[in-house]
Amino acid sequence: MRESVLLSVAGQSVIVDGGKSMDYFDCSVRFAAFIVKNNESSDGVMEFSFDEVVDDVPFSPYLSFEVYNTMYCFGEKDGLARFSREKMCGDRHKFLMQQVSPNRFIANEASDFVEVRTALLYSYSFFCHKRNLFPMHSSCVVYNGEAVLFLGKSGTGKSTHTKLWCDNFEGASLLNDDCPIVQIGEKIMVHGSPWSGKTHCYKKLCFPLKAVVKLKQAPENNMYQLDRQKAVAAIFQSFQPVLTECDAFADYVFDAMSEMISNVPVYHFDCLPNVEAARISRKMIFGE
Repeated sequence: MRESVLLSVAGQSVIVDGGKSMDYFDCSVRFAAFIVKNNESSDGVMEFSFDEVVDDVPFSPYLSFEVYNTMYCFGEKDGLARFSREKMCGDRHKFLMQQVSPNRFIANEASDFVEVRTALLYSYSFFCHKRNLFPMHSSCVVYNGEAVLFLGKSGTGKSTHTKLWCDNFEGASLLNDDCPIVQIGEKIMVHGSPWSGKTHCYKKLCFPLKAVVKLKQAPENNMYQLDRQKAVAAIFQSFQPVLTECDAFADYVFDAMSEMISNVPVYHFDCLPNVEAARISRKMIFGE
């Protein structure tokens, strides 16, 4: 049984440890590409320990929702995050996560891999927003060495559209199909991540961001560039709600959005799930 592991995700070192919970970690291929044996050069070091004693102290959530009979709650105090995931039927297992310092998180024993994956995603989001790194709900295709983010609600057709690119355009490949990490800096960069939804696409690669496209299903194809105000509305919902719904974190998101729309074009695309739609978006973005 592995006792600890060192990850490198978008230039950040993530040290994970914790007894029985690591069994779920070992059973997944999602993190394999991000495991490193030695400390690489990094901008920050985040620590996460499972199987710790976390006080089940009630907290006032700023965000809560129920999915598949499981309640998720997120809280914050003095810039430090709290998270709980409670199954509402069966054994009603309650998983608790707490940020105890800017770079350290603890959690009790995980009951399944979903808790391991979710805890690491949310803790990474809390840790990295001050470092200008933001996991974004999107599907990311790389074409000729540049990344394009396709945004939209679940079921909109993001995965279908990026697959059309990969199947039909030489030089196109999928970087991540659910939650790539956008880095704000002199250039806007996009990193692969261990969180890629149902598609097994876990690549430790990084590319400059070429464009952002908000997709919407429609009876015909029509793509156009958005002005600054509409661009903000288009991309806001793709940032992690655990950041956007909390005043302590939201300012970092708005700063990131401002940099994104100042440096790359943002498009809206009413589209069909066909090759012609992919050709239209490629021509609009790359001029081909």
